[in-house]
Amino acid sequence: MVNESTHRQGNTLGLVITRRDCRPSDCTAQPPDIISDHSLVLCRFPSTSFAVHRTTRSIRSWKRLNRVTFVESLRSSQLAVETSELEGKSAAELFDIYDDTIRRIVDKHVPTFTATVRDNKLSPWFDSECRQSRRRARMFERRYRRTHRADDKLALICQVRIICTRCTT
Repeated sequence: MVNESTHRQGNTLGLVITRRDCRPSDCTAQPPDIISDHSLVLCRFPSTSFAVHRTTRSIRSWKRLNRVTFVESLRSSQLAVETSELEGKSAAELFDIYDDTIRRIVDKHVPTFTATVRDNKLSPWFDSECRQSRRRARMFERRYRRTHRADDKLALICQVRIICTRCTT
């Protein structure tokens, strides 16, 4: 969007080519100097945010759940021990007892913590098939790092090649 001449003889030789969503707000051409017969084109672009968007979430580390102690807690809870008290209750009351008991046990065994995570916008081509291929490649990578066997390395290489041909086109 240069609106003035950018050459000493009055022609427009300097161009600014941008995407539609990134047009300059101001474009000027400095007069040519002794060294060159071309003008210096100066442009101002609207500022764009390159900051990574983050959100704070409350999550649980379910991988750390000890299933044996969790089952023991369930068996010793009001849901399994004191069933005679539950007989005269309505469905809503039974649900509240169930919900409160399960929440208390889960909070005891797998407490929540606050984590800040990045909001990644996925590319339009990154579909469920690409996600599954990437997960398989990571599985093969973990296996190869653990075993260092040639067949595990070959499986990893084949899976990465599948990803490269399928998910990047």
